[in-house]
Amino acid sequence: MNRDVYVRLAERMNLNPVKHPVVEPILNLLKELFNEKEATLAAEFPVGAHTAKALSKLLGRDEVELERLLAEMDYKGLIFVAKNKGGEKEYSVLPFEPGLIELQFLKGKEDAETKKYGQLLSDMGAAEETELHKLLENPDLAKEVFAKPYARYISIEKPIPDKRMAASWEKVSEIVERETSYAVGACSCRVIARGKGDPCKVQGAPMESCIWFGKAADYLVEREYA
Repeated sequence: MNRDVYVRLAERMNLNPVKHPVVEPILNLLKELFNEKEATLAAEFPVGAHTAKALSKLLGRDEVELERLLAEMDYKGLIFVAKNKGGEKEYSVLPFEPGLIELQFLKGKEDAETKKYGQLLSDMGAAEETELHKLLENPDLAKEVFAKPYARYISIEKPIPDKRMAASWEKVSEIVERETSYAVGACSCRVIARGKGDPCKVQGAPMESCIWFGKAADYLVEREYA
């Protein structure tokens, strides 16, 4: 199995807002989910949503073969699909989160495969923590890695306006009322914890508690993830 393909896939997924260091457990998770042909296509994918016809031109691939591979990836939940205003299917690469990682747990299964994904995710977190400690011990390397601020900016003698705010109940209700599709799926954190034999301690906490709206809700329900 070509490791470089999965490195390129991880780097492509890191073009989305939520990023992860390309550590071995992440590559192991991607290898479990994508075969080499699927990983190669996703790694080549341009940013944004594209029809199969547009993709065939952009990537120089045969449209019929491309549509067949996209259909297989769609069936396996490896790529996001939504129809545009003209009713054509548009494909885009799923982000790590929210997206590919949650999909492995939304059905709330207790099978061996789900437990395996949970362990891979735990391994991923441990590896990322190790990498973070290395950075903290090497300030010069940390400055290089975080040359572009990721989570926040520090203002120096000049205020930076921030229009973000915590949404009130009324504002949240307004957002919900604007949507036309809704879905609920299992909480991935609770599924993972249960798989480790350490279930949620909150008395009566429902397993299905992750809420999705709009195109994401349609996508998940159509594929029986939520």
